[in-house]
Amino acid sequence: MKYVLALKNSGREAGATLSHSHSQIMASPMIPRTVAAELASAAEYHHTNKTCLFCDLAAAEVEAAKRIVLKDELFLTYCPYASRFPCEMRLQPVRHHHDFALQDDDALMALAQHLSRLLRRVTSAFGDPPYNLVLHNAPGGEPVDGHWHWHFELLPRVSIPAGFEWGTGSYVNPVSPEAAAR
Repeated sequence: MKYVLALKNSGREAGATLSHSHSQIMASPMIPRTVAAELASAAEYHHTNKTCLFCDLAAAEVEAAKRIVLKDELFLTYCPYASRFPCEMRLQPVRHHHDFALQDDDALMALAQHLSRLLRRVTSAFGDPPYNLVLHNAPGGEPVDGHWHWHFELLPRVSIPAGFEWGTGSYVNPVSPEAAAR
């Protein structure tokens, strides 16, 4: 297996085929197209700049302080500058780390607390919306330590992609990431 995907679907509008919130872990013999594109971009950035793209993006977000949703000692959640969807968020470790599976128990407990606070904020803002939570982790057997940074994408389903998005693969996001972070 080349890639293991962990995800949570909450609500039918989030694509859940089950009526209740559920998590899944799936293994694939190939690296998914989305992850492969992220890996290629991160590798190219690392080759050019000798730094981690995800670390640099996080540092820029902290410095700008406009799109931060939640930050603590170990984890950072922000609305990416070029968000595809309203209120799309990225949750990642503050310090560089490529493999979620190598987190120790203290880090996992801190992550659970961070994620709990984050989901309470989402519920407070939107009244328990459907959402997807997807882990982007290092693919098995790939040398990614220097350029990859594991992260979660949290996608509250507060709008529905329409024909333009499905027809072009381009997204129209009517909510600025700064407004979403607030």
